[in-house]
Amino acid sequence: MHHLRPPRRLIALFAQHRMVWAIVFALFCHAIHSLADDSVSVVQSSGVSSSESSERLQVTMPGLPNAKRLCDQVWVGDQPKNQLAFDQLAKQGIRVIISVDGAAPEIEQAKRAGLRYVHLPIGYDGIDESRSTELAAALVQLSGPFYVHCHHGRHRAPAAASVACIRTGWINARQGQAFLTLCGTSPQYKGLYRSVHDAKPDRHNRLAGLDLDFPTVTQTSDLVQRMGQIDKTFEKLQRGWNQPVKKTQAADLGHLRLLLDEQFTELSRAHRRDSFVPSEQRLPFAKELQATGDLIDSLQHQRDQPEAARATLRSIRSACQRCHHALRD
Repeated sequence: MHHLRPPRRLIALFAQHRMVWAIVFALFCHAIHSLADDSVSVVQSSGVSSSESSERLQVTMPGLPNAKRLCDQVWVGDQPKNQLAFDQLAKQGIRVIISVDGAAPEIEQAKRAGLRYVHLPIGYDGIDESRSTELAAALVQLSGPFYVHCHHGRHRAPAAASVACIRTGWINARQGQAFLTLCGTSPQYKGLYRSVHDAKPDRHNRLAGLDLDFPTVTQTSDLVQRMGQIDKTFEKLQRGWNQPVKKTQAADLGHLRLLLDEQFTELSRAHRRDSFVPSEQRLPFAKELQATGDLIDSLQHQRDQPEAARATLRSIRSACQRCHHALRD
């Protein structure tokens, strides 16, 4: 069995460099451990695992039903709709609100809660490089924690927050995509998913050194602003018709119907001068607006017909979704 013994020279070589081998082995073990940790983590800095449901990420705050925590420094959700919601954000330690919605932020309510607003709107078709850089730089240059919101908090805000956090290195692309799923981001918004998938980490010193202006309000197209207003009015109408209608409430619903009618009239005017709608789609868009306007008109004859009114609202929603699919998805 003498021939099975390792050569003395090999033993001496191993003994001479045993410290080097020990270091190599330790680094190898650390790398394996890091990969194992990464494979089960959805949100790196908060320790949320992929096996946990969306309820684990849910943050219970009055006025913010879709609020969730992406990581230690970044929360995501729907637009704060009243002073209570802004105050709740402040109580949670939020210092900066980043809106990616097209509508102008409620600046005064935020100020009363001691919060700073940054307005960096994005579309449903994805996040371009310039806006992605601004979002990431805001996280690096401003003092958080941050609350990123769109209107509903389910599509644009989760995507924008994920892209920004990937750029800063706080999460990775796989974690960002998992967060979109947990937030209920619709798969039909392929551009949002693609932006998260394609995002890459950036150097903090580069992001910190960028000379950027973080506006409180960004001027968006007239068409986008009006669509945001229509969305809010329509939601109020839906809430009103989804409960027993009293006489006083019927008057309020009549006012909302009139407001929605006026908003659609202004929208039809705005689209003629706004480049948001491609020229080849302006005629179909105008026809869809006219048909939707007729549906809104019919609501005034359905005050005592709640089922008919609800059916009309569903038809209006379907018309809106057809336009969204053609123009923004």
